[in-house]
Amino acid sequence: MLKKLVLKIHFFKICLLCIFAFVLQGTSYSQQGSTPLTGTITSVADGSPLSGVSVQVKGSTVGTTSSDNGTFSLSVPEGATLVFSYLDSKKEIPVNGQSSLSVSLDAGSRKGLDEVVVIGYGTQKKGDLTSAISTISAKKLEGMPLQSTESLLQGQASGLTVTSDGGEPGNNGKIRIRGVGTFGNNNPLYVVDGIPVN
Repeated sequence: MLKKLVLKIHFFKICLLCIFAFVLQGTSYSQQGSTPLTGTITSVADGSPLSGVSVQVKGSTVGTTSSDNGTFSLSVPEGATLVFSYLDSKKEIPVNGQSSLSVSLDAGSRKGLDEVVVIGYGTQKKGDLTSAISTISAKKLEGMPLQSTESLLQGQASGLTVTSDGGEPGNNGKIRIRGVGTFGNNNPLYVVDGIPVN
């Protein structure tokens, strides 16, 4: 009985040792051909460090972001190309066996974030908003058949639902924002020339 227990313990130890050896072998194969790479990312305009730049190995999921002082570190395979993306700008740089990179990126135009948007209770910069804004342009509606104004808006903005009370021609539809299952008031606020209208 004791002999069987000792044999089971030895067998268990050998199995653990084999598993450990396979794990070590797998990590050594995965690291083979990878080189550590560090770098600094600066702005083209003034040379200041850029934080939050996405750095990714092209064609893989390996990546990182730059720190507050614009630095990054990454383990890359041989012959890799890095893709740097920040706001509106994107740049691809081949590593070519280098261990350190200095990258200059255009900080981007941040277009659209400085636009002033009129909201139901005032005006704000578009970049400062935390809510969703949808715009439906007249050009988008030009070629559509006109049954009613409400039917033109159907499907043009997310969260906008247009329902009809009946199938009679000329019957006005009801417009709901955020769908029909919302608690509270989900009627739209119409503002014409700065004046709220029912």
